Amino acid sequence: MTQHTIILTQSHATRKESRSWEDYQTLHLAVEGVISKFETKLKELNPAVRNIHYDINDLHTYIDSFPDFCLLIFDPQSQSYIPHDREWFKTKVFYQLKKAAGHR
Repeated sequence: MTQHTIILTQSHATRKESRSWEDYQTLHLAVEGVISKFETKLKELNPAVRNIHYDINDLHTYIDSFPDFCLLIFDPQSQSYIPHDREWFKTKVFYQLKKAAGHR
């Protein structure tokens, strides 16, 4: 079962043109997409650093840096998209990273 996921963001609070969206076939891929964007930003900000280290708090700060951040996840049972906020998403990020690290 796929959970088509749409992430809606606004990068500047007063600029409507900074609104954007991305869609992913699953929530897992959406989490990976946000992590990838965060890592790309870190590399852009630190071009001379070969190995960049960060923790979950840094990733949460990145997500919180968006004035608006929410998700819509398709629910096949109701045939509709269910909204979720950034706090819900940060919890999903944490558990996905924890699972990837081999913890339960």
